[in-house]
Amino acid sequence: MDQPKKKLEEATVVGLASAGCSTSDIALIAGCSERMLHKRFSKIIARARAERRWWLLDQQNAAAEKGNATILIWLGKVELDQVHKKPPPEPGAAYLDAMDAASAEHDRANPGTPESEPE
Repeated sequence: MDQPKKKLEEATVVGLASAGCSTSDIALIAGCSERMLHKRFSKIIARARAERRWWLLDQQNAAAEKGNATILIWLGKVELDQVHKKPPPEPGAAYLDAMDAASAEHDRANPGTPESEPE
């Protein structure tokens, strides 16, 4: 026996896809299968998601135009393949850091000694 077709409004699918829902979430909320969604609404879902991406990019660009440093960095990484690289440590830097830490520990443990007095 065939199951009766569930009436699924296009506007519901578009709204959920535009909100960023995955196909499996749309199917779960709408009470249908992913297969049915793909069969009946694949082009509509693709368009709604494309419009959402366009809207998000528009919002990001507006924030970037206002000087939002965080979004400018993010857009640089995503769209321009820029990366944040730390400069390589100088040779012997780890040794010097360890010596500085040991000296500071010595000064805390031995207050008033000539080595702990500021110059």
